[in-house]
Amino acid sequence: MSDVAKRYARGLFLAAQEAEQLKQVEQDLALLAVIFGDTMINNYLSSPIIEINAKGKLLAKVLQSSITEISMRFLYLLLKARRTEYFEQIKQHFINFVLQKAGKLRADVWTAVLLSKEQRSELERSFFYLLNKPITLFEHHAPLVLGGVAVRIGDRLYDGTLRTQLRQSLGLGGALQYEA
Repeated sequence: MSDVAKRYARGLFLAAQEAEQLKQVEQDLALLAVIFGDTMINNYLSSPIIEINAKGKLLAKVLQSSITEISMRFLYLLLKARRTEYFEQIKQHFINFVLQKAGKLRADVWTAVLLSKEQRSELERSFFYLLNKPITLFEHHAPLVLGGVAVRIGDRLYDGTLRTQLRQSLGLGGALQYEA
C-alpha cells in the first residue's frame, strides 16, 4: 500500500481520535467506499475537467447529514489534492490504525466460499493462540482458492490452500500472491 495513503489515513485517524469520533468516521468511510465503488461517480470525482468546488458542493448536498464534519472536510481535502484514487488504501490504513489502537491485528482471509460463523470463530481462536493477540478477520472471495484458506496478518502469509499444496507437491513453487 502507498505511503501517501498511509499519511492521509494517519491524519484522519488523529483528527477523529482527537474529536472522539473514531467509530463514526469508520462508518463514514464504509459509506464513502460505496460511493467510490460506483464507476460513474468515481469517474466524475476523479475528472480533472470538473472543478473541485462543483464536486465538493455535489457531495455536500448528497451527504449533508450522512457523514461527520471531519469526514466531509477530509473528503474535500482528497478532492482538492487530487488524491481520490487512494481512497480505498486510506480506508484500509485507517481501519488498521483503529485496530492497532484497540490492541488487535488485522487478518485478511481468502477462501473459495464464505466462512461460516463457526469457521470464523475457529480461525480467530487459532490465531489468538498462535500470536497471543486478538484478530479481526476481513474475508475476501478468491476464485483461485480451490479449497482451504489463506490468511495474511501484517507481512506474514499463512497459506493452507489446496492450490498451494498441489503446487508445492508438484515442485511448482510456493504460495500465490493475495491482495486485500
